[in-house]
Amino acid sequence: MASDPAEPIYGRLHDLAFDLVKEASGLSAAVPPKLAEALAGIIRLANARASAAIDPEPVEIAVHVAVEQQIDAGADHGHPASAAFLGWAWRELYGGDGLAGDLAGFESVYTVVPGRFRQVLAVPASYHRLMQTRPFLRGEGPVARLMAHAALTRLEIGALWSVSRALARDLPQYRELVAAEGKSDETGIFGNQALMEFCRFFLTSAIAEVRALRALLDPAELLPRVEQYCREELPEGSYAVLREVILRGELPRAEVETVVPFRERKARQISSALRERGLLVSSGVRAPLRIALPDAVAARWFPGLE
Repeated sequence: MASDPAEPIYGRLHDLAFDLVKEASGLSAAVPPKLAEALAGIIRLANARASAAIDPEPVEIAVHVAVEQQIDAGADHGHPASAAFLGWAWRELYGGDGLAGDLAGFESVYTVVPGRFRQVLAVPASYHRLMQTRPFLRGEGPVARLMAHAALTRLEIGALWSVSRALARDLPQYRELVAAEGKSDETGIFGNQALMEFCRFFLTSAIAEVRALRALLDPAELLPRVEQYCREELPEGSYAVLREVILRGELPRAEVETVVPFRERKARQISSALRERGLLVSSGVRAPLRIALPDAVAARWFPGLE
């Protein structure tokens, strides 16, 4: 049970956990799966850059991206709060074995949390506890963020947004709260004011990040940026094709000529030009066209996601 000073926060944390689940689920539902797949690389790169900005001893960006990609691909290294997962993440980030403390108690608490909303609350609580106990020689921050990302992905609410970008939204407050001495009760989730204030900050920041990303991907905001890019960089008719692919997730090749006011030959030329620019891809010569997001368009279409 939470201590008396933390009682006002106790109920608020449940509300924030509910809001995060709702907002993240809404984001996932709003983005076509094929667009989400194309966005994954951009999100991972943004996550790695934000993580590097948080800690004074950052991990190499490419290494962080590679580790997170393994997590997103479903690599099974145990529960995100397990000693097996945490040890694996540290080795992948830094090489060798950096474990300098005992993770048995941490693992016994955070790998068996019952109930979906308590599991959501356990993500920021375990993050703070890992940062406080410092079981590794160095580098708890990137490991903790990968743990949080893996846990939220496991809960099906964390694949499309960046934990690191959320925490980096207010670095002074993050650093103050993560350094405050937190103590938890036997559940590992509730405890003194410091722990619960960090949990509130984590969840509030995560909700803000999810909402910001959803606004960035809102067709009413995204499509005008795509249209402007097409006017400046691509052949006439390109926007109509890209718009359909973005909204639908993929477009059968035979339908390209139905969305552009040109004859079949010109329609093929447009789709070929878009493939050459790396904006459209497919799994075969007859397979539907899917969106791709090369570096050249990422900054123009998704400003601020860096």
